[in-house]
Amino acid sequence: MKNFLLLVILVSVFSTSCTKRLSLADELACKTIPSLQGTIEKKDFKNKFSIDIPKTWKHKGYYDDYQSSIFAADTIRELTKSFILDIAYKYSAINIDKEFSKEINKSNSLNVLKFNMEIFKEKPSYWQVSKGIKNGYVLHEFQHFIQDKTFGYIEVKAEFYGEEMVDERLCEALEIINTIELN
Repeated sequence: MKNFLLLVILVSVFSTSCTKRLSLADELACKTIPSLQGTIEKKDFKNKFSIDIPKTWKHKGYYDDYQSSIFAADTIRELTKSFILDIAYKYSAINIDKEFSKEINKSNSLNVLKFNMEIFKEKPSYWQVSKGIKNGYVLHEFQHFIQDKTFGYIEVKAEFYGEEMVDERLCEALEIINTIELN
């Protein structure tokens, strides 16, 4: 009986302390990125969300009547070896369902490679990975929409220029995106 009780306690502790990541991270077999240990928590101007970004990255906040956002990039590495991250809380209603997926895919000027609807941080979400050309570079783009309450959502966009180490850079972006907390 004691062993059973101990097992139940351990399972509940581990299941609540682990943060579930997006299925794409599992598909890419992403590992935890050790370089992300030196991070700083950044909050958007309207205190709708926070995210942990590496201390060495440049970041900038923006807000207006329709959104509050954080833009971040690793300016130490070359553009084709890093990525650009844009996280915005938008004051608009969305409903993440099959129709939403069709509309987003239709409006995307890039070729959609992968997409999925799933729960992220206990919220409905939709993500897609696309590929195309932008400013003369091959561009891979990750977009993630996270529905919040009835009137608002988070849109995350990560842009990866070039063809080098795209999966590794995407894994790094997913690790950072997984630190998003809705307030």
